[in-house]
Amino acid sequence: MGEVAKAGVKFVFIKATEGTSYSKLSYFKENAPLALAAGLKVGAYHYAKFATVAEAKAEAAYFLDSISSFGLNYPVVLDLEENKKKANKNAD
Repeated sequence: MGEVAKAGVKFVFIKATEGTSYSKLSYFKENAPLALAAGLKVGAYHYAKFATVAEAKAEAAYFLDSISSFGLNYPVVLDLEENKKKANKNAD
């Protein structure tokens, strides 16, 4: 990450989670501290896969639990890409 900072990059967003389990969470756990140590602003994002309100709540809890100990200094982001979420736009 030091090379990234030296190249003039000021911030990064790193994928932290997807759904309620993510096989590459270790990538975030390894790279977030490196980016912070390099002086970068670090944000995290969650790739949403939910189709129901209950699933959305479970994903949010998983995301927040996964990133809470890292002391991030940039926003968190929800990545919504799939059409199935449109069908549930009026849910509680």
